[in-house]
Amino acid sequence: MIDRLLEIINAPVNSPKMIWVLVPLIFTILLTEFYFSRYKYEEKGWEYFFGNSMILLFVSMDLLGYIYTNGLLKADIPALAFSAAIGVLGILLLILNFFHILPEQIAYGISSNMPINFLAYMAVVIVYSDIAIDYDTILASIAFLIMWSVVIGGIHKITPSAWSPKLSKYEVPEPEKKSKRP
Repeated sequence: MIDRLLEIINAPVNSPKMIWVLVPLIFTILLTEFYFSRYKYEEKGWEYFFGNSMILLFVSMDLLGYIYTNGLLKADIPALAFSAAIGVLGILLLILNFFHILPEQIAYGISSNMPINFLAYMAVVIVYSDIAIDYDTILASIAFLIMWSVVIGGIHKITPSAWSPKLSKYEVPEPEKKSKRP
């Protein structure tokens, strides 16, 4: 599993073709996390969930295009099936979010940044680098998700918070100041 985790981490270096889809994805992840870390009081709503579900469609189309242009349609059936499944999941979430079919809390849980962007990132890494889809990959992906969560948690901790547009800046409690005395 450790070898597979290192393979996942090093995949962008070993398969530079994926950089063209990963750089905008990572940029979007970081900017969105910084934004919602700063504006903690803004609510993520259906438009946010709907937009996030489109990410899976874009990634799926890129993966299918990669498979097609590299002549892998018949040669790499697992990658083709995985890429198509990402697209089907994107369409399903798009429909669920468009029509507000799920309760908002469930939609938030499955359509927020973390699960959508993590799945998109892993799909690109697995398909472009030809990593086998097996138990080692699943376990390594879970380990990578934990590492990813720590990084995102760090972003949330270092980003200064802004006040809510619903409150004046004087109504938001000041952060506690530490006493200089022991």
